Amino acid sequence: LFFANFKASCHTKRSQKKKKNMSNNNEEPVMAVNNMHTEQPGMPATQSRPGRFAGLAKAVAKAGEMAKQFDEKHGVSEKTRNGLKKVVTTAKEFDEKHQIAEKTKAGLQKVGEKAREFDEKHQVVQKTKTGVKVAGQKLRDFDDKHRVREKTSTGIVNASNYVAKKLQPKTPSGKDAATDTTV
Repeated sequence: LFFANFKASCHTKRSQKKKKNMSNNNEEPVMAVNNMHTEQPGMPATQSRPGRFAGLAKAVAKAGEMAKQFDEKHGVSEKTRNGLKKVVTTAKEFDEKHQIAEKTKAGLQKVGEKAREFDEKHQVVQKTKTGVKVAGQKLRDFDDKHRVREKTSTGIVNASNYVAKKLQPKTPSGKDAATDTTV
């Protein structure tokens, strides 16, 4: 509702200013926000028109002033501030009554202790480290035996060379420019 009233108000005031400026040619005309992207004849589209953003600046200032007046009239800022204070106060009272923060902190500490006890008993972290180390060694052994990295690298280089050769322009003799030795 606020924005609908704001839009209607801006449109009405803009129309009134246009009529006033048409009747009094001594004043500088007010630029409407929707005319921002018009171009002057003979001027490149990328070059700014003198005063191009003056209308926008006036509209923004007017919008700010209208928002301030609306806030003063209806007390939106004060009501919001009071509402937030009430929420914070209620949350603090609830926490004091039910000790949520303290119980959460104690629960997290207990979970941490249980996790450490479980790890000490089953040595999950140590077994994981050992498993990763063994898997890495097996991967290196497989690569050494089958030369996977070397073959992959060679394949990529060969494919790149093939594509580069096909993309080179042909000479008038029909040969590739890179391989043509005739002069």
